[in-house]
Amino acid sequence: MIDWSIARTIAKVAAGGDGPASSSIDVVAFCAEMEPHVLDYTGLELDGERPPAELLTRAAWTETNLESLGHMLDPVAARLEDRLSFAGPLAGALRLGASATLAAEVGLVTGYLSHRVLGQYDVSLLAGDVPPRLLFVGPNLDKAVSDLEVDGSAFGRWVCAHELTHVYQFGGVPWLRGHMSGLLREYLSTLEVRIERGAAGGMPSIPDPGKIVEAFREGGLAALVQSEEQQALMERIQAAMAVIEGYSEHVMDVIAARFNATTQYRWGRIIDFLKLHYVLTKREDSAFWRDNRLPETVPERLQNLLLLWRHQSPWFHDEFDRIEEVFPAASYQYVLYGMGFQSKLSPEDAGDTELLASRLRQENERQTLELRSRLPKNRELLNKIHEYGLQPI
Repeated sequence: MIDWSIARTIAKVAAGGDGPASSSIDVVAFCAEMEPHVLDYTGLELDGERPPAELLTRAAWTETNLESLGHMLDPVAARLEDRLSFAGPLAGALRLGASATLAAEVGLVTGYLSHRVLGQYDVSLLAGDVPPRLLFVGPNLDKAVSDLEVDGSAFGRWVCAHELTHVYQFGGVPWLRGHMSGLLREYLSTLEVRIERGAAGGMPSIPDPGKIVEAFREGGLAALVQSEEQQALMERIQAAMAVIEGYSEHVMDVIAARFNATTQYRWGRIIDFLKLHYVLTKREDSAFWRDNRLPETVPERLQNLLLLWRHQSPWFHDEFDRIEEVFPAASYQYVLYGMGFQSKLSPEDAGDTELLASRLRQENERQTLELRSRLPKNRELLNKIHEYGLQPI
């Protein structure tokens, strides 16, 4: 009933034509980076592989979503066609007009939305055999970064985390897709097709396709309610969508807080380690070197550690025990003592340390001799290579 070729043409025009699917945001890399964070916090697991991240143009996004809308609107339009069959000789003309009118409206709405969507987990709720896709609209991502004046990398991670949460929601909660599909089928079955008199005199219409699109593409959920039954169904749909979107927002907030804390910690440790070189330098040939030794230029954490290291060497428990540690305690030891820093250890500590170091050196020498004894002689090795060849890698 709906002429989808007209809908695709109008949607493409409304989307602004076609062009290269490009963006300054690397959605493939950011999805790969953020996926472990989503998986770690949600605890959800997929039955198979997640769909790859795809970067689309606006026109390509409309094409994909018009296919999904076909599964939603064709049954509703079919009921309209049944009603028009009672129009007698006028049925053909009415069908033609209705087909073009509905196609134009659906195409315009989809084209309009193509300018607003950043990312979408496209999971078909009515066509169960259609594999889901993870979509991002390149021009919209770049425009949002420019309009909001935000860092592109941070924004890209934020959007990817949001869509990945939907991937794990629908892929990791076995009943969710079926539940939403049932709600949508039940709601669509209640839509009554009617003839409304408008500018064209009398054109067939379904209850606001634009609102249906918004309900299942952007969570607007402002569909026209025509009966108490539809009101109850819409409230159930709203409740489900609120949980789905609300949980995604929650996951994004938690991941952002964790990610920022880790990044700030690592950046602080990089500053500490670099500053340590300047603090210990003996150079006096310029104000630059002298200023870098001023106490007010030294991070508080590094100042406290330098006080501690006057009496003990840097070791694992001097806040170097994190998995994401940038520089371990040994790196600080190399810099400290390589640049002449002195730790005033007590005789008892020095004696214990020297005894431990002696044992470790002896053990190292023992292992070295043992391993060397297992190695073949050079001539023996060459003869075996000549006889048997090298094993392929």
